[in-house]
Amino acid sequence: MKTAASLIVFFCVLFSGSECFSDAASAVSPAVSRPNIVLVVFDSLRADHLGCYGYHRPTSPAIDSFAASAVRFAFACASSSWTQPSVMSLFTSLPPELHGRTSPSSKHDPDAPALASELSALGYETVAITANPMLHRRYGYSKGFRHYDDYSVFMDVGSASDKAARKSAMDPVVTRLASAKIKNRDSSKPLFMLVFYMDPHWDYLPRPPYDADFGAAGYPAPSILSLSGKPAAAALSDRVVRAYDAEIRGSDDAFASLLEVIDSSLGSNRTAVVLCADHGESFWEHRNFTAHGNDLYDEELHVPLIIRPPAGVPFVPGSVVSGQAALVDVAPTLVAIAGGTPPASWAGRSLLASFVSGTADPVPVILDTSASGRHRRGVRDGNWKLIADSPFDSPSEVYNLASDPDETNNLFADGAPLPSGAASLVPFLKPGGAEIRASAKENMP
Repeated sequence: MKTAASLIVFFCVLFSGSECFSDAASAVSPAVSRPNIVLVVFDSLRADHLGCYGYHRPTSPAIDSFAASAVRFAFACASSSWTQPSVMSLFTSLPPELHGRTSPSSKHDPDAPALASELSALGYETVAITANPMLHRRYGYSKGFRHYDDYSVFMDVGSASDKAARKSAMDPVVTRLASAKIKNRDSSKPLFMLVFYMDPHWDYLPRPPYDADFGAAGYPAPSILSLSGKPAAAALSDRVVRAYDAEIRGSDDAFASLLEVIDSSLGSNRTAVVLCADHGESFWEHRNFTAHGNDLYDEELHVPLIIRPPAGVPFVPGSVVSGQAALVDVAPTLVAIAGGTPPASWAGRSLLASFVSGTADPVPVILDTSASGRHRRGVRDGNWKLIADSPFDSPSEVYNLASDPDETNNLFADGAPLPSGAASLVPFLKPGGAEIRASAKENMP
């Protein structure tokens, strides 16, 4: 029966596209058990610092091996360059303008359908283990989770205790807690679990023995934020990056341990595993910025996205999907894998068709950050990126990503017409642009 269902879905994708795939998944789901789903998110993890994305240091052997068994997206775009708006976009499949969580003091939309709520309605046991105080339940991230361990229930978020939380909530502890929940789950229900790792986050303090990796030993551990906006000597910037890479190496081992438990306890054929990050990290590429939340350049937005589907979902292990995917696409994809129908209000699209086609057609992703005290909004469609300052009437920066992937040549000039491809994206910057993006979903590939 599983073979027949897989063939139905395969030919539906091959000849009819992604919309048909969602319908087919819903149609066959009563005949097969819903798969378990584990969503693994790393804080501050740049895609281009992983071996499977071409990095020169061996930071990620376990993630690289996982990618060889899964589908890897060449470019996945976060909705923001810092945690709160980006993760809320991941959960709600909405750009920051629509979900509202753009800062700790902003009001999010409590009625926006969330991934965990949708999966709970499909019969899933919903569990989250997160090490980041910025994902405290008071900010609305626990919606739909039956068990939400946010590591900071008794902490004053925003205080000095945040730093203590980052030190105590190391990746091995997160793996231990997640593993225990997997082993002691309610086996009568499929499991949806979020595992959020914090360790790649600044100040880049790799734990032993990783503190000796890549020449990171003796790293002086300056406050990264104190360096942001200031030029750095090559020797210092090199040591900062080496320490960051050493943290990634430690996180990779934590992921290896978690994946072993997932496969042995849940079954690799019965479990969808998704690996991504909430945002990237900057190292003096633009305006001497370090860390994240500063701006909307790709070093802070390009995140890994690797999906290993369960049995019954057609894909080619080790394949790489070209084009532009986005974190807002993750929730629709997982609901479709579960056999459900993504809410019509979600701005993202299911990526299941791209598992077979090998291409994710670039569609506009709306970007937003205000963590540095300067509210900026952007839009990226794979060919062009526009960035604007409030009130977002017109862009102040325009980049042709095909010819200028490092975003070093700003094509904007006062009074000069924009290139046609860039001009068509201007409405997405303005207030209400997110609604244009959401309402236009029916016409997207």
